Amino acid sequence: KLDKAAPEKVVVLANRVQTFTEWLKQMKRHNANPTDLGTSPENEALVSNMATASNTIGDVVTEAMAQVLAKQGLKSSAIGIYKKLILLHPDKSAYFANQINLLNKQ
Repeated sequence: KLDKAAPEKVVVLANRVQTFTEWLKQMKRHNANPTDLGTSPENEALVSNMATASNTIGDVVTEAMAQVLAKQGLKSSAIGIYKKLILLHPDKSAYFANQINLLNKQ
C-alpha cells in the first residue's frame, strides 16, 4: 500500500541524488588532478623490480626444490641446485653427487 506522502518522498530523494550529482561534477571541476599519493616513478620501479626478483626460483636452494625441478624435466636447474647443496652441506656431498649422477643417466 502506497502512502500519499510517498510521491513527495520520491521527489525529495530525486532532488538529493541530483544535488549529489551536481556536487560531484563540481568537485571534478574544482580538482581536475587526482591527489598525489607521494609515490615517485623511481619508487614504483624499485617495488616492481623487488616483486619480480622475489618470484625467481634461484633463491630456493633445497633438496625438495631440486626434486621438483627434476620431476618437471628441468635437469640442468636441478643439477645446479644439487651442486649448491654440495657446497652448503659438505657432509651430504656424496648423496647429492649420487643424485646428480642419477639425473645425468636419465
